[in-house]
Amino acid sequence: MNRSLSLIPATWIALLALIPWGTWLPVSRAEEKKGEPADIAGEWDSTWGLATLQTKPIKGTKIVSVTGSYSAAPKEIGFIKAGTFDPATGVLEFNFEEPFRGDVHGKGRMKLAADGNHFKGSYDQPGEHGEWNMTRVRGHDFDSAMDFIFADADKQKDAPGAAVLAIDHGKVVFEKCYGLANLKDKEPIRPRTTFELASVTKQFTGAAVLRLYEQGKLELDDDVRKYLPELPEFAPKNPIRILNLARHTSGLREYMAFPDVKGKNPAFLSNEDYVGEFARQRKKFPPYFPNGTNNRYTNTNYLLLALIVERVSKQSFGAFMKSEFFDPLGMKSATVYENQRVTPKEPALGYTKDKGAFQEAWGPPPFRHETLLTVGDGGLWASLNDMAQWDEGWRKGKILKAKTIKEALVPSKFGKDQTNDYAFGWGLTMKDGKLAVQSHNGGWGGFATYIERNIADDRTLVILSNGGDLDSDAVISLWRRTPPKGKQP
Repeated sequence: MNRSLSLIPATWIALLALIPWGTWLPVSRAEEKKGEPADIAGEWDSTWGLATLQTKPIKGTKIVSVTGSYSAAPKEIGFIKAGTFDPATGVLEFNFEEPFRGDVHGKGRMKLAADGNHFKGSYDQPGEHGEWNMTRVRGHDFDSAMDFIFADADKQKDAPGAAVLAIDHGKVVFEKCYGLANLKDKEPIRPRTTFELASVTKQFTGAAVLRLYEQGKLELDDDVRKYLPELPEFAPKNPIRILNLARHTSGLREYMAFPDVKGKNPAFLSNEDYVGEFARQRKKFPPYFPNGTNNRYTNTNYLLLALIVERVSKQSFGAFMKSEFFDPLGMKSATVYENQRVTPKEPALGYTKDKGAFQEAWGPPPFRHETLLTVGDGGLWASLNDMAQWDEGWRKGKILKAKTIKEALVPSKFGKDQTNDYAFGWGLTMKDGKLAVQSHNGGWGGFATYIERNIADDRTLVILSNGGDLDSDAVISLWRRTPPKGKQP
């Protein structure tokens, strides 16, 4: 398993924030005639922006023709043409073209779910193939649309779920939880329930490194072998530096691919157990590319950054995070699950589905005793309440100095003048030379997490899930275009 879902490109965040989304089309289930398929005409959240579909009966058949458009930014509109939808099979097939990309053409094929509210499918165009999904838009505003999204996800009352938080100018304007934290005990998810943050942990690791930098205990361009001498000297004239780890330009292999790793503690594996493997297994797992010549997201980079934090601070990663961030910020239940003596407070368990049934996939003591307890790339447990305090810390400058943020949280160049919009655990979007959006997502052991801080508009969204059916993409899209209305200062 990878500790991260594919990262949402920061450039798309900026584009989506500018979309003139138009009018919503509220439709209640009562309006759909019993026994007849739902009309697919209307607005849909899609992988490629807001889509609007129009339908027209085809004489002599039950099939309807479909046309429409989709947009992820002003003046970037794609067109759906020559489409057909068969209510009997639920299959939608169509051609599409994108004049703004040099008249790119392609084909899409999706199937409507039984609930009539979700399309899942794929697209093909020259040199490219991928998923293309859609979720029906319903509701007049954020709250009513979220009610629909939650109601749609909450088909099984005794299922894992999620917690969602929206903050506007420092005020909580939306907070809602659904589903169970623990299926066996029927424990509901609450704002104080803690979740494994998965790769959202990386921003905490990045902050820890930058805190040590502010304290004068390390430099960002230090050779990492200064702190991790076990690592091979891959290229003496081009050493891997802390900045390379923080920006995912080191080229180091994914540590979870190493076989036959033996831990100092027979009960679990830690960061210390992996650092020496890069030398021991160097021939079998050479770097993906020479340091600094490319960009590849790997959990290795943040595992090593956390180990650097430990060696520089002479504390465990969890102890450093507690003293430097959790306690000062009031993150009362945040915990780093770094050994089997640690017990996160009021934890949710992570669940995955196997043959339609939920199975436990990840969790802390006393429920489970995991053996992979590496941290920095993941391993941090926190609640909605904790994440609200984390956001407040950023807003009030309690996490990093403005000078540090301006220096470190910026896009960089790699290879032949390619741009990298990732740094210190955040996907970054800049506007007029200033940091406008920070975001990251993660996934591990049934947990799926997401945070987006729209600095320009002073709004934040947090989603924490333990394996339920919440459509996170629909929530994110909804929040970007029609955020809940907060009381402005």
